[in-house]
Amino acid sequence: MDPRAAEILWFWFGRISSEGEVSEEKRAKWFRGGEAFDRELEDLFDEEMEAATTGGLDAWRQTPRGCLALCLLLDQFPRNVYRGQPQAFAQDAKALDIALACIEDGSWQALTLIERVFVLLPLEHAESLPMQQRSVALFRALEEAAPASQKPLFASYRDYAERHHALIEQFGRFPYRNAVLGRPSTQAEKTFLEETGTSFL
Repeated sequence: MDPRAAEILWFWFGRISSEGEVSEEKRAKWFRGGEAFDRELEDLFDEEMEAATTGGLDAWRQTPRGCLALCLLLDQFPRNVYRGQPQAFAQDAKALDIALACIEDGSWQALTLIERVFVLLPLEHAESLPMQQRSVALFRALEEAAPASQKPLFASYRDYAERHHALIEQFGRFPYRNAVLGRPSTQAEKTFLEETGTSFL
């Protein structure tokens, strides 16, 4: 694996135990990292994000951990670095293509369960009902495969997948992206946003 890809994975996961566990310190930053964490990602990996966008790192697709690093660069990191901006979602299609290839050729089975979560997120983030259905099925499979000590964690990931699916099933898109992407909201979407304030990235 490319040393820079290994650096990205080490930054994100740290040491993964023999039981497939990641420290709470690392996990706490993944979805609730805050402004300082967002800027740290940008400072450390801005060049790699740009290279992934322009195809400069496509060779990483040849290994499952390289695909995982690309999914982070194209799907997860932009949601931090470009929070509240259209660029947060600009590489979703490419991330989804990489994730699907890794899943469909079976190579993602070489990853730990916690690493597979971030290969699945491009499916969960897709404004596509078939992708949402697949996301839910695969997150349920991860939950079933998780050891007892990790069941609650993977149940929470499955729950988020189901909640994303429900929104796409109801609206065909994520209403909370509308303002960022300059899309007019329907009255039903406006009502939903006013009543729930739900906002996934």
